Amino acid sequence: MPKSGRKSSLISFQQRFGTEQACIEYLASVRWPTGYKCKKCGCQKAYQLKVQPRVFQCSNCRFQESVTAGTILHRTQLPLVKWFWAAYLMAQDRRGVSAAHVGRELGLCYSTAWTVLHKLRRSLSGRGERLLKGVVEVDETYYGGKGSSESGGRSLNNENKMLIVMAVERKLALPSKMPGVKGSGFVAGNAKVALIPSASSQDLSSFLKDNVSSGANIITDGWAGYNSSGESFEHEAVALGNPKNAGEFLPLVHLQFNNFKSWVKGTFHGVSKKYMAAYLDEWNYRFNRRSLISNLFQFVVRRITNSDPITYKEIGNGPPLMTPLHGLSR
Repeated sequence: MPKSGRKSSLISFQQRFGTEQACIEYLASVRWPTGYKCKKCGCQKAYQLKVQPRVFQCSNCRFQESVTAGTILHRTQLPLVKWFWAAYLMAQDRRGVSAAHVGRELGLCYSTAWTVLHKLRRSLSGRGERLLKGVVEVDETYYGGKGSSESGGRSLNNENKMLIVMAVERKLALPSKMPGVKGSGFVAGNAKVALIPSASSQDLSSFLKDNVSSGANIITDGWAGYNSSGESFEHEAVALGNPKNAGEFLPLVHLQFNNFKSWVKGTFHGVSKKYMAAYLDEWNYRFNRRSLISNLFQFVVRRITNSDPITYKEIGNGPPLMTPLHGLSR
């Protein structure tokens, strides 16, 4: 039965968005949810051009505007049908999709598929969304090379080492979810994750203030970098003794670290430091909407429509660290 349901979902998507015109109409409905309105004269009537079907022309002042103008899809030459399928595959597959997979499925060369997916990831930045609240576990982990003996602990002496910080809300497990994660009695709420330059008090405090509500109760290990956050949060530092005990005292955040690393390794076979922040955005967006998978495509299209254009060169430079891209909530 699950396979049958999946097949029906694919068929339904194909039937709804199987033509360029269907995709244009859907983008127009997202861009102008209350109906078309000319941004130049305010007229609410427009005509779709036959020669350039993505373009709508105001019937009053004849101002022309494309449904993709000023969005992630700005000036794209790729059929919207393929963009929609790429967004659908990214949204629906819990394991995520690689550029190689999307290229095979949609008949795209690898570089085009890679660019499409990275543009979609840029639209999924969760910075500026609802802050975490209540009881929140916070910790860091490393991804990448172990480095030399001089790059142990929280050191980033090795350029292949990446420092990732994550905060996860603790929620009491419902009876159906007991005994909770690792017998803790808790399950995960929403999460926030970022690639940070260092484990200094400045960088950790900046992450917490940007992502956790003032007054929340944060639980961390005994690392001194968290001490300065006590001005804004209730702070409980747990003395771990052996670092290997971190998963016992901070079970939710460590489970998600493991899940993230398995996702990156299994789907993408590793991620470079330059692009790690973008993959963190994708993982975080999907994780916080894990109960909305059946509608996730619609939310992704909304993000596409409301996110600023980005060039191939800008993608190549990698996303900025801890810098908001927009403040959308879906």
